[in-house]
Amino acid sequence: MKRLFKYDLLLIFITFILLGIGIIQVFSSSYYLDVNKPYNSMLIDHIKSIGIGVTAMLVFSLFPYKVFKKIGYLALIPLVFTFALLYTDAAFIVNGSRRWIKIAGFSFMPSEWAKIFIIIILSKALLMREKFIKDFFMGVIPYLFFGLIFAFLVYQQPNMSDAVIIMSIVIGMIFISGIKLQHLLFIIITGSSGLYYMITSSNYRMQRFLTFRDPFADPLNFGYQSIQSLYALGSGGLFGVGIGLSTQNKLYLPESQNDFILATIAEEWGFIGVVITLFLFLILIYKGFRIAMECEDKFGFYLGSGITLMLSLHVIINFLVVGSLMPVTGITLPLISYGGNAILVVLISIGILLNISRSNNILKEER
Repeated sequence: MKRLFKYDLLLIFITFILLGIGIIQVFSSSYYLDVNKPYNSMLIDHIKSIGIGVTAMLVFSLFPYKVFKKIGYLALIPLVFTFALLYTDAAFIVNGSRRWIKIAGFSFMPSEWAKIFIIIILSKALLMREKFIKDFFMGVIPYLFFGLIFAFLVYQQPNMSDAVIIMSIVIGMIFISGIKLQHLLFIIITGSSGLYYMITSSNYRMQRFLTFRDPFADPLNFGYQSIQSLYALGSGGLFGVGIGLSTQNKLYLPESQNDFILATIAEEWGFIGVVITLFLFLILIYKGFRIAMECEDKFGFYLGSGITLMLSLHVIINFLVVGSLMPVTGITLPLISYGGNAILVVLISIGILLNISRSNNILKEER
């Protein structure tokens, strides 16, 4: 029975604190939109999603992560299947992008789930082919090609931000496996060239990039969201206007309960609130990498590192976008932003990290 209590308690505590912040801010950002409804539907949906996600986190914290090592390449089956569904009647278009699937009343984004499947597959591949990692053609190119296939499918939806995250996860996992520095530099230079091409080959993406440099040049169109986010950041001051008293998230800022929920935190909680939120995420990320590094099983190391890298990328990109330090994307803030699909994936990922930490602690105790 004692083995049931060998989890990383700090990781659990930080997770629930961030979920609590999310509940407060989703309510603040959504009750104005639901004022004519019998109940706050966004808040209720968000709490339901958290309930499902926490249950899933518990299940995966008890589910031995080493099973994923045995499954390994079989994770390709659900990965390919979910992307194939995008070309069926199960897929539907939201905001001009064909990236959602609805089956039996449940909607999900294959690009979100693809990240965790890709991490599992790469963890297995890196473990099995460790001796080739110093060879560019045998130990690097196959992983890059694998990542590019699914990044391209996501890019075609179109969904450039998730495509970039998928390739960043792949490159990051190759890096921690011991890739040569010259190979990494080549990948970065080539990847930067590819990113430049993706931006310049589309008038829409090019306009977004140019507007990011000066959002006030197009204040009513491409620059609108960035400008309203900056107003929210600035009006919060040091201590904020108070919980529920934001005006930007009720009248001006689109997606204030989702991609730009950090702007709501900044306005209502002030600079102090943003710093506290960032600090909580830094602890979460630190714990994730610490759990991975303490794992003596190489598969667990790759798996934990990949998951933590995924969470890190989401946090970094969201903070940069809200601060108008990079072009607007559709990347949510983990555990805080509204949305069942993203919350479920993140909580399952944290459940896997908890299982790795539990295994680490049991192993230490047995020595």
